[in-house]
Amino acid sequence: MHSLLSCRGAALLLLLGACGFRQASQRPAPAGDTVVTTVEITAEPLRLEPGDLMPGQAYAMGARFAGIDVRPDTVFLTVGQTADLRAIEVSAVDSAGEVLGRLRTYDHGIRPGAAEMIGFMTVRGVQAGVSGLTITVSRLDWANSEDRRPTVNIPIVVRER
Repeated sequence: MHSLLSCRGAALLLLLGACGFRQASQRPAPAGDTVVTTVEITAEPLRLEPGDLMPGQAYAMGARFAGIDVRPDTVFLTVGQTADLRAIEVSAVDSAGEVLGRLRTYDHGIRPGAAEMIGFMTVRGVQAGVSGLTITVSRLDWANSEDRRPTVNIPIVVRER
């Protein structure tokens, strides 16, 4: 059986998924020895609020952008509960700690254990305990290439129901 979706096409779908695009539907062609898959993509627009920084604006601040502040400083879940990480406010700050604007894009990762990533920017509590969420300034937003990108670790505390 052959598929008309090439590796390049699959990589594009993965990239679109990572950027907030969602697959709306998938319809296989009639039975045969070749499978044709039609995929419709819909976009979720980035909703900007006053004070939000577009990707690249933080980079343009140069050395004025010194670090990040993350709120809340802890995420609380119960087993089975999910949370959208877009609700976490990641702000660019100067060397005095003054907020320069909210970063809408950043790199993130989770240490497995009590919580797990289940989709784009969604985390779920899987067992009681603590996992760590690491938030790092995106390479596209960090102009101080000789310095390490600012990183903040926040706990994800998962409790029994």
